[in-house]
Amino acid sequence: MPYIFAFFCTGFLGAVVGANFPNNIQI
Repeated sequence: MPYIFAFFCTGFLGAVVGANFPNNIQI
């Protein structure tokens, strides 16, 4: 189900970037 995978990745990356962007981008 590529659409679910894409949606999950987008949501996860969005949350991580949104949470880390104000501070520092940590990998």
